[in-house]
Amino acid sequence: RTPAERRLARAWSDVLGVPEETVGRHDHFFDRGGTSLAAVKLVIALDRAVSLKDLTRRPVLADLAALLDDDRAPDPGLLHTLAAPADAPRGHLVGFPGAGSNALGFRPLAEALRTAGFAVHAVELPGHDPADRTPLVPLERVAEATADEITRRGMTGVVLWGHSAGAALAVATARLLQDRGAPAHHVFIGARLLAEASEGSVAPGDTAEGRGDPG
Repeated sequence: RTPAERRLARAWSDVLGVPEETVGRHDHFFDRGGTSLAAVKLVIALDRAVSLKDLTRRPVLADLAALLDDDRAPDPGLLHTLAAPADAPRGHLVGFPGAGSNALGFRPLAEALRTAGFAVHAVELPGHDPADRTPLVPLERVAEATADEITRRGMTGVVLWGHSAGAALAVATARLLQDRGAPAHHVFIGARLLAEASEGSVAPGDTAEGRGDPG
């Protein structure tokens, strides 16, 4: 193991409550029992050397360790990609977390929709990632940045999911996309815990709650 891998193994052991010697360099953080809360604890334990977005993109210990000594520019984007099908996606679901939550709270939903052919992304609100030292940003600016990223990345078949307080951001983003001539196919407002999504296999657009007109 490299020094960075040993450092990560110690942090994983503390955060996940498992013996350090059982943590392998090819272990996946979330497969070992990591949750969105555990991810936040890990970022703090590592003194913010990695971000939640880093952990989302590189959940395998050896891959994440390679970032610790990597002098890289921060990614300015807000969207975490949590799941992407092997083939061209049927559509893109973009989730907006509620107050006190973060993008990783959408992982159970992403896993539930993986076989439905949807790419699942979630917005990491500025100032909510423990590794992000930027100040909080007004709702209008977050919606604008999210709409910019969706259009810049050429996403089609967009479905927006606002969880709890994230509903306001979902609606604001939907209005912006509609004004730009690229309306979201549906806007969902969710109040259930996202962990409950793994109990079902309903794809966006297949339920009566979906709304195609955000106006």
